[in-house]
Amino acid sequence: MTSKLKTSVCILVGYVMVLFCQISNAQTNDTTRAPHKPLSGKNKEHIEVEKHEFHEQIETRVLFNGGQNTPNKIGKEHLDFIISGLKKDIAKYKHLYPQDKIVLSLKIKGYSDAKPFYPNQSPEERQTLNDYLAKKRTYYISNSVKKGLYPLVHGIEQALVIKGEELPPYYTSDEPEDPQRRMCIVTVLAYSVPVDSFASRKPAIIAIDHHKKFVPTLVEPKHQYLALHLPQKTTTKYHAGGKLTASNPTITNPVLPNNSNNKNKVVTPKATKPTPKTSAGAIAVVKGGNVVYANTNASVQFHTGWHTPKPQDYQYLQQLIKEIKEKVAIYRRNNDNKPMVIQLDVRGYADKQGFYYNQPIAQRQAQNKRLSEWRARTIGQFLQKYLKSQSIKVALSTQGLGETLPPGVTDGAVNDPLRRTCRASIQVVEGQAVNTR
Repeated sequence: MTSKLKTSVCILVGYVMVLFCQISNAQTNDTTRAPHKPLSGKNKEHIEVEKHEFHEQIETRVLFNGGQNTPNKIGKEHLDFIISGLKKDIAKYKHLYPQDKIVLSLKIKGYSDAKPFYPNQSPEERQTLNDYLAKKRTYYISNSVKKGLYPLVHGIEQALVIKGEELPPYYTSDEPEDPQRRMCIVTVLAYSVPVDSFASRKPAIIAIDHHKKFVPTLVEPKHQYLALHLPQKTTTKYHAGGKLTASNPTITNPVLPNNSNNKNKVVTPKATKPTPKTSAGAIAVVKGGNVVYANTNASVQFHTGWHTPKPQDYQYLQQLIKEIKEKVAIYRRNNDNKPMVIQLDVRGYADKQGFYYNQPIAQRQAQNKRLSEWRARTIGQFLQKYLKSQSIKVALSTQGLGETLPPGVTDGAVNDPLRRTCRASIQVVEGQAVNTR
């Protein structure tokens, strides 16, 4: 080997050794990097490739319109940004390390303004209803985030806090109708957990079974929430058309359907309109008189907690009224327009459901009896209103039997729809005018 060739080989070997040392130093620096130092990127996500660590936290405020439990336009954009951003970052990490588990941690605080829902509303009812609205907002945000990230995460931690009319942080103005108070403060944290330590962190982490579909967490119905959180007061104002709950234990104005082309429409009678009286004139039943019409088992049903019947049952009642009027008209034409009396006996019933979880039995029975009474009054006064005329007296009798079994119904499920009913006995008989002088 010539001297020139030896010199060239030595130079080449030296260059390779220098290059190897630089690569080794670079790798050493990478492996000793601080474990939570964020990499640069579009969202500066905390992804440590060498350490298998993913950690990303987002905090924002989602706004709502007054009285709404779904975000306004800007709030929806914020929510969509959170979900779409986390989707990309989690998917990127899972592509590199599919064996790691991703945990979604949610902390959501729900607020509302202090605006009343109707004039002269009591402070207790206003605060309770605003608390309930804040709760629905909180659960909506939680369900939206969990649903959006459901396929990518393996466990969920959450803390849902209902603040209601409480002022959000950094708010110095206590304006009751300030739109900035209608918000949820949302903190979303997604982080990775090694497989071997994931199981040991239960029950703090609720594991997700991806073989099952996402099921949203539901808020209890309003009447149950009010029954549990609103103090019972007999002076609380009642809104016709609503459910009978602890917030409206005394009903003063039952709902009657509108007598128009829209048979299913329910309207509230004017406060100045008197309740129909049980007498439409001095007319008495004729002893031994003919029975023009008889139905001893007219039946309507109700939704849970309601004292106004289902729309299809209103249609049934309207058809029943039409049938009775037709028979009465035919009889009167053939019998010199004789007076008549409609004997109307309505009995209301209720199932054995409580108004909230673990409600005391005595309180449940008392509320269900009150509910059955107003079911009977609603049906009785509706029939009375549309059956009476100048020459027809409607003798109305109503009774609420609470959790008593209706005729022909056996004791079964607690929420048996056959027990949420009214049974009406209707009999039209000949009458006679009575001299009241």
